[in-house]
Amino acid sequence: LLWDRKGEYKRYSNAERGVSPLAFPQDKEAIVKVNSYEHDEFGITTEDPGITKAMQDKRLAKEAYLSRELEGYETVKIYGNEASGTAILSWGSNKGVAREVAEKMGLKLIQVQVLWPFPIKKFQEALKGVKTLISVENNATGQLARLIQGLGFKADKKILKYDGRPFSVDELEQKIQTT
Repeated sequence: LLWDRKGEYKRYSNAERGVSPLAFPQDKEAIVKVNSYEHDEFGITTEDPGITKAMQDKRLAKEAYLSRELEGYETVKIYGNEASGTAILSWGSNKGVAREVAEKMGLKLIQVQVLWPFPIKKFQEALKGVKTLISVENNATGQLARLIQGLGFKADKKILKYDGRPFSVDELEQKIQTT
């Protein structure tokens, strides 16, 4: 959504859908401010409770709008044996190795492509028939497993690797067999 150049530019205007029009820093008619503190529609720092609430409401409207918009996109992908009762759950750079292992072992792979707003309906559909969900992640805390747990889902097993190296096909296959 680009600024229509009508009126004064407000980087954080309180738009109906929560998405403010965008102008670019080189535009001579727009002062583009970026602020990590709470701010008004122009990007000026504020501690005013009314403005703070209005900006928070704007961000909530943006989340709701994005959630509706994402319903038309493929936010969860399925690979491998869709009928398998065991599924690998993956995101990000693990897709390739997880897909190869799922196909080799006859498992289902559920790849979440959008983490927030989380595509709950599409994730529920992907989980149909799954009895065992194995989260495969390259981090020490199982971030995706924790995220889905907060949304009412559960990874039955976690395979975590956090030594700075990606999984190899043989390694992941072996870990799935022994987990």
